[in-house]
Order: sequence, then C-alpha cells, then structure tokens
Amino acid sequence: MKKILFISASFQNKGSAAMLISTLKIFRKLIPNGEFALASSYPELDRERAKKCGLRILEYQFTVKNILKPLISMASELVNTNVVVDLSGFTFSDKDRRKGMLIKGLTIIICKLFRKSVILYSQSLGPFNYKFTRLLCKVCLQRANVIVVRGISRSHLHSLGIKKMYTFMLILLFF
Repeated sequence: MKKILFISASFQNKGSAAMLISTLKIFRKLIPNGEFALASSYPELDRERAKKCGLRILEYQFTVKNILKPLISMASELVNTNVVVDLSGFTFSDKDRRKGMLIKGLTIIICKLFRKSVILYSQSLGPFNYKFTRLLCKVCLQRANVIVVRGISRSHLHSLGIKKMYTFMLILLFF
C-alpha cells in the first residue's frame, strides 16, 4: 500500500484547505488503496476536518522551546511513507519569512535523508533576489523530485538553474 504524506497544508486557511481537499481527491483516484496523512502545524484545529477527509494527522509544530519533537515525529513517519507532497503553494520567495523558509527547507532535507520522493505541488515560487533566499532555495529545491509550478515561477526557477518542473501528467510516473 502506498503511503502519502502531505505537508505545509491546513484546514485553517480556506485556500490551503481547498488545495488539500482537491489534491487529496486527485491522489485518491490515482492511488485508490493509498493511505494519506497530513503533517499539521495545527493538529488540534485540523483533526476534525482531517478525520472527515480520511486523513491521519501527524503533529508537526515547531516552537522556540520544542524543535526536536516535530523532527522526531517526522522521522518516524517517513520510515513508512512512499511520497511526500508539499502543498504550501507559496513559501520559497523573497516575500516569505525566513523562519518559514528554513522550516520548509529543513523538512525537504529530512525527507531526502530518508530517501523519500518529494513533490512540490502547485507552487508559486520566487522571486529569488536576496542572497539568503537564492542559496536556501537552490540547495532545497534542487532536491525535490518534482516541482509543479504555476505563474511566473518557471522563469524564477530557471534563474537558479533548476529545471525539474513538470506538468501534472508526469507525476503519474512516480506511482
């Protein structure tokens, strides 16, 4: 049975909830017997809606005092996960907070340490004008197996030398 872990999504934001629900429907058609989980930064708020959608919740909350617990939780989840799907929609950019980008980048690195396929799904990425953003994005985004982009993101990624952008149909090759 294929196990898919969704990251960087929540039911707390209407746009994020819509992306999560619609993507879950697509993946359920592709993988009818799949098992789906959501790494949630708001587990107490996401739990009820996740249950209605048939998603298992993994607590993935970073705080100043608690950095190890979510990392250990993610590591134990990744042992039995086949594919990790990032649904953040908009994270890697000069416009985002550095803390958010660091957590997202760290998550991708952890997934790759466990040799898991990472799909950045429906992403709006860039611009990458600041040195910090360019370096972090180049290191992390090159490690993703598939990046499904929208808007001007393709040219932003080309500016970093990243060419792993695909259409949705090519994602089928991973299943």
